[in-house]
Amino acid sequence: ATRLARALASVHEAGIIHGGVKPNNILVMLSTLDVRLIDLLSAVDVRDVSHFIYDPSFIRDTLSYTSPEQTGRINHRVVFSSDLYSLGVIFYELLTGHLPFSAADPLELIHSHLAKDAPKVHEVTPNIPVALGNVIAKMMLKQPEKRYQSGTGLYADLVRCRDEFSAIGTIREFPLEKTVHTHRVTFISKMVGRDREAQIILSEYEQVARAEFRALFISGLSGIGKTRLIQELQKPIVKHRGYFTSGKFDVYQKNIPYSSLIQALKNLMRTFLTESDERVALWKNKILKAVGKNGKVLTDVIPELEVLIGPQPGVKALPPVESLNRFHDVFDRFLTCLASEENPLTLFIDDLQWCDVASFDFLTNILANYKDHPFLFLLGAYRHNEVDSSHPLSKLVRNAKGCGWPLKEIRLEPLKPQYCHEMVSYILDAPRAQTKTLADFIGALSEGNPLFVSESLSYLHNEDLLFFDEDGQWRWDLNKISQSRMPTTVVALFSAKIQKLPPDLIALLKYCACLGNTFSPAELAALRDMTLLETYELL
Repeated sequence: ATRLARALASVHEAGIIHGGVKPNNILVMLSTLDVRLIDLLSAVDVRDVSHFIYDPSFIRDTLSYTSPEQTGRINHRVVFSSDLYSLGVIFYELLTGHLPFSAADPLELIHSHLAKDAPKVHEVTPNIPVALGNVIAKMMLKQPEKRYQSGTGLYADLVRCRDEFSAIGTIREFPLEKTVHTHRVTFISKMVGRDREAQIILSEYEQVARAEFRALFISGLSGIGKTRLIQELQKPIVKHRGYFTSGKFDVYQKNIPYSSLIQALKNLMRTFLTESDERVALWKNKILKAVGKNGKVLTDVIPELEVLIGPQPGVKALPPVESLNRFHDVFDRFLTCLASEENPLTLFIDDLQWCDVASFDFLTNILANYKDHPFLFLLGAYRHNEVDSSHPLSKLVRNAKGCGWPLKEIRLEPLKPQYCHEMVSYILDAPRAQTKTLADFIGALSEGNPLFVSESLSYLHNEDLLFFDEDGQWRWDLNKISQSRMPTTVVALFSAKIQKLPPDLIALLKYCACLGNTFSPAELAALRDMTLLETYELL
């Protein structure tokens, strides 16, 4: 275990997330117990794997060791501690003789990773010391930022366990990860102050699972927690064997019709392609039946669909208006067949403030014909400060209200001071009484914006204004913080962060930004006339 922790620490120190820590990727020299961690090119998201998600060997040998954020059922970032979760599953299996979660059904297994807590190792196998059970439990926490943040911290705790067990035959309990502090203040994944809004989203989804179309638009300022709120849907979606797919509009791509919808459906097609041969055949038949002879209308804009249903015959050329009507009709029938009682579909469209006119027409069409989509949950998010009364989105919402379409709205307001306190206390893992002065300062500065709260702490940490003392406790000097030139807006905070990067990287990031919210390193390398290796090293 110590050797594995050290190997993983080396991988992370090189800036690499392994993404596929599992027994198949660990080699052991039996004579010396030396270990090698292999296959660093493992996929970090089960949506992208080449195996089939329903393949029994994939379920047993890969999905069993997958961290919650790697399950691909909703947008969560994969981080270094994702590898430590997987390693925790391996240690659990080594100490108990069985996996913490096992199921023949991949969705049941994914649900366990997301929602169920495994019994502690020392409760399953009583001769295991509680201290060691605590180490494994910390590795396998659902919240990425509450796990060990580095293999180095884990290694130090395991060495302590090993040495004490060798010396006195037992291991006394001790505070974990206190000897090494390499971890950064990470973005919080605990949602605070949004219980009412989360309940609305969950109850709307339950209605969809009962065959009632629902649409919900969430508005709020940038960084207020719109996307984080939608992550609460993760558990019920898996419970109802549903699918989640998302797309995001881009301020520089307003001229590309349907860009976000196409992005969302491409992601969904990729998910279908990871399923078993039987499931792929089922989807193929379903889609072909829905689109009829007009499949090419869709495969022209969603290449992944052609992989699923095969090349489609050409379609008759029509005048512009008839052509658009045909596109809407085919798209509508396609969407209807994707959302069913067996598999309700959540379609999340982000940054609706930058939505193009064609997409607004399409969304209006869905809402107007909502009875044709009983198992569809349409979610949208937008920044209300960028949408005035003449914006097409305002017109869409007014139409929905006037026509009685089932569209609800949630406005996310800034967090109240007590919730800012809760966030600061949670991120620093310290009692509220201890963090009160700092939380008051950050709460006032951030004006209740959760992204600003976490980024402010990250900034203070990077500037050595927030640091660990010899006892492993967070310390700060509020006078020094008040006198520092700390940025007073989220934009200024991120600008300060970017300005600290090497000039070559800043220049490269400008090109990335021009390519939109996703970009391919190969395109970037070609644009900048660099090799792919140089591009990766710089990034």
